[in-house]
Amino acid sequence: MVPPLGDMAVRVNAAGVRMQSRAYSVRSEEALNALLLTDNRLKTIEDRVAILEVNVKSPGSQPNGFSKAKIELAQLEADAHKLESAGVDNIYTSELTSGKGPAKESKKEQLQRLEALFSRIDDIFRTISQKSETSKVPDTSIPALPPPEPPEEESRDDCKES
Repeated sequence: MVPPLGDMAVRVNAAGVRMQSRAYSVRSEEALNALLLTDNRLKTIEDRVAILEVNVKSPGSQPNGFSKAKIELAQLEADAHKLESAGVDNIYTSELTSGKGPAKESKKEQLQRLEALFSRIDDIFRTISQKSETSKVPDTSIPALPPPEPPEEESRDDCKES
C-alpha cells in the first residue's frame, strides 16, 4: 500500500523512483502503482519468453536442450497466469475516480499483452514438439531375435531307471 503524504500520494515511476503527485486520489495512486508493478513483472516474463523463443527457433538449436526450455517455459506460463489472476484481475478500477481512465487503459493493455504472451508460449511449445519429432533418428537397427523356446520336457517315464 502506498502511504499518503498529506494531500499528496507517493507514486513509483517506471524507473522505480518514488515521486510525489497530486494528479490522482490516494486510491487511484495505489491502483496505478499496482498496475505499474504488474507491468514490470509482465515485461520481465515477456523478455525471458523472447529469449527462449530465439533459442528454440534458431536454425542451429539442439533438441537435447529442449527439455530445459520446456520446463522454464511452463514455469513462465504459470507465472503469467498467476500475474493475470492475482495481479491484473485483482486490481479494481470501478471505484476509482481521478485515475479510473488510465487504470482501466493500463489494465486492458496488460490483459491484451498476456493473451498475446499465452499465444506466443503455445507457439513455442509447438515448435519444440515439431523440432523434437523431426530430429528423432529412425530406428534402423536389426530387430531383436525372439527369445529361444524352452526345451521340450522329457516325459517322466523316460527319466525312470529300471
